[in-house]
Amino acid sequence: MEYVIIDGQVAKKEDANVSVFNKAMFFNFAVYDSMKVVKGQPFFPEFHVERLLDSAELIKLEHSFTKEEVLDSIKLIIKKNNLTDAMIRFLLLGAGDKNEKPHLYLFAVGLTFYNDRDYKKGAKVVTFHGEREAPQSKSKNLLLNFMAFREAADAGARDALLIDSEGYIREGTRTNFFAVKDGKIYTAPLKEVLEGVTLKIVNKLAKDNSIEIVYQKVKLDSIKDYDEFFITSTSMNVIPITLIDDYVCEKGVGPVTKKLIKLFKDYYRREVFHEKDLG
Repeated sequence: MEYVIIDGQVAKKEDANVSVFNKAMFFNFAVYDSMKVVKGQPFFPEFHVERLLDSAELIKLEHSFTKEEVLDSIKLIIKKNNLTDAMIRFLLLGAGDKNEKPHLYLFAVGLTFYNDRDYKKGAKVVTFHGEREAPQSKSKNLLLNFMAFREAADAGARDALLIDSEGYIREGTRTNFFAVKDGKIYTAPLKEVLEGVTLKIVNKLAKDNSIEIVYQKVKLDSIKDYDEFFITSTSMNVIPITLIDDYVCEKGVGPVTKKLIKLFKDYYRREVFHEKDLG
């Protein structure tokens, strides 16, 4: 990746620098997002841009960038770098004081692919106690996420689930969390988590296929009462969870999770690549 986009303009990646004296960077007065590009096609760009701008509004980060300008920047970075499979990061940096101004950076990084076993047999997650500040905003205040994910990686887990002060599972460090009981899907109220783009799609697919969604947190000490678990994210799509810390989900990858994995794949092919459903 040779080029980045800074405030809508093409620049060399070595010029995408922020001073250590920048107050907005020092105090994490910034929001970010990550969007997948597969076979040169951006993954639901409007969803990601809207979430970026909504995140900025939630923390009162004022700027002049419009949705259309950011969408144009996405097209530009894909074209200039001839991107095929990649992840585009957005960083919207606010003004820390009257001597600074907001800046919007777009840059590409490698796209992570996950092994088929996770989707067929299920993955492991661990738990980590902590709650994100301003949970509905995808802000750059990421120390909690970093610490929790590092613990997950050390344990060979796919992610860490954040447990709030009352013992409820809210979300992962980079994922949304779902539990299934008696055919109903349970996930945390949207005001208490970051609404992931994949979560938004999964919720729509569930409702379109008469699968009830209940916006209710799952208490960690009650996970044995649920039948299935899965997490979602832009990079992972829908991944079943069969191990939470030391608790083994004896039922394995359940029918609701399997159905949603297929529905999501079909939706992705149809909406991004304009392919017909494979049946």
